[in-house]
Amino acid sequence: MPKKRLKTIAAEHDVQVDEIVELVESKLPEHTVTGTGYARWINEEGQELLAEAVDIPELMPKRYRGVVHSKAPNRSYVYAYIREIQKKVPMVIARRYEDWLTPGKQVNVEAIEDEKGTSYRYVR
Repeated sequence: MPKKRLKTIAAEHDVQVDEIVELVESKLPEHTVTGTGYARWINEEGQELLAEAVDIPELMPKRYRGVVHSKAPNRSYVYAYIREIQKKVPMVIARRYEDWLTPGKQVNVEAIEDEKGTSYRYVR
């Protein structure tokens, strides 16, 4: 499945283009979108995420792409730098990945917001 244009995706899901643009800006990682405005192209990974976001927009967590910066004192966490928000954040990881996620490795991160704040977790 190749890249698709934003207007094509909006027509497939019977949604206004403006609503799709808002979902793209709020839910999709930067590396899944190319172009600007209404002339945006969405790759295969972004199309899957966007289909989920159209069905259930409020339950879909925000996804980012980051780089592992360093290990944290707690072995269940690593620090990752996320360029989109320009912050270094602690990210929860599974214990089996503690030796595999070394500094400099590219990772996918989900941001989960609740009343206490925002937490970040590793996504394969």
